[in-house]
Amino acid sequence: MLAKRIHSISKQISPKGISLSVILKRLEISRSTFYYKTTKFSKDKILRERIRQLAMIYKTYGYKKITVLLKKEGFNVNHKKVYRIWKEEGFNRYGFFKSKRRHKTRQKEFNPAPATYAGEILAMDFIHDSLENGRAFRVFNVIDVYSRRAFEPVVGFSISGKVVSEHLEELFRLYGPPKMIRRDDGPEFKSKHFKALIHRWNIEEEVIPPGQPFNNGHMESFHKLLRLECLNREIFSDIFEAREKINNWIEDYNTCRLHSALGYKTPKEIWEKGRE
Repeated sequence: MLAKRIHSISKQISPKGISLSVILKRLEISRSTFYYKTTKFSKDKILRERIRQLAMIYKTYGYKKITVLLKKEGFNVNHKKVYRIWKEEGFNRYGFFKSKRRHKTRQKEFNPAPATYAGEILAMDFIHDSLENGRAFRVFNVIDVYSRRAFEPVVGFSISGKVVSEHLEELFRLYGPPKMIRRDDGPEFKSKHFKALIHRWNIEEEVIPPGQPFNNGHMESFHKLLRLECLNREIFSDIFEAREKINNWIEDYNTCRLHSALGYKTPKEIWEKGRE
């Protein structure tokens, strides 16, 4: 570039041109500077190639460790330059290892069936808590989707499929069997006792797809209230106290809590009116 510029200047001064020594003298440029050829690109090429090689050898290293290795080998570089080449080469944080990304799988479309009368659809699920001593226990709840009425829960340390089936059997005998039950895909609902119960009473099942608890919205809303107003506020010294306090809260929920979706009426009012 410098040689072309000097040649252009010499032509402007005289058509025949001026000798190089005269021009360099007038411009105060030494001959060594004029004839110097940069080696920047060749050095960068060597550095880039070495970075590739080190990234292949040390596949879990990032650019900072590669910079340290380069300095030990005699390269006069800083981490900023290595980082620039690192990004230009398309390396990730850890060289050639690509970070695993979770691909969102398309969820199956699911539309819960609407309840048109009291006792038609029962929703059920578990919620967990612990005693004062830290021992965990479970609560199995069943609610009527239409009226939001909550039935007597099962509170215990271990609630098997047999216990769930026996509890539902008792509810069906007291209040009549529903047309459908809404549940998740928990192991308690896969037991032979539960399957026999469903077959015996000829009840339809609506299974909530995994990862979609919002499709069991009535039960989720009920459990949220139970958690906020009872489980998080109370301290249970033993399982008997837990049963008593949870049952008392459910009684209050059924008889006193007003629901805007029910026209500001209680679950008990809607349940009794629907059962007339």
